[in-house]
Amino acid sequence: LSGGEKRRVALASVFAMDTPVLLLDEPTVGLDASGRRAVMELLKEINQTKGRTIFWVGHDLTELAAIATRLVVFCRGEIVMDGTVSQVLAAEEELKACGVIRPQVKSITQGLAKKYGSAWHSPAGSRIAAYLSGADMEESL
Repeated sequence: LSGGEKRRVALASVFAMDTPVLLLDEPTVGLDASGRRAVMELLKEINQTKGRTIFWVGHDLTELAAIATRLVVFCRGEIVMDGTVSQVLAAEEELKACGVIRPQVKSITQGLAKKYGSAWHSPAGSRIAAYLSGADMEESL
């Protein structure tokens, strides 16, 4: 088995356990784009349909923001932020002080929101933002 296949087998064995809480450390490292997307979709489904709590420790804020409902940011061993994805990603200076790089798409969409104001918050702006964040093209356009 390749490294990615071994990782998927290990994740499948963890998912098969009927535990109320999953603690995952960088679960998508070593997977190709389709493998990462499959794992993220499966985790989201496990959370929503089975009600399992998932703690995902990671450094890829793009992945975390795509799946999380809440983000907790640690800096030098201390919790420095705890909130919804939008709240945490909006705290640009605090993230920068901790060396956390916001997802580029979030920076772009926030820049467009500042530039176009209320027009950005229209249905068309919402669809563009959804598309930029990786939502299905059919859903967002």
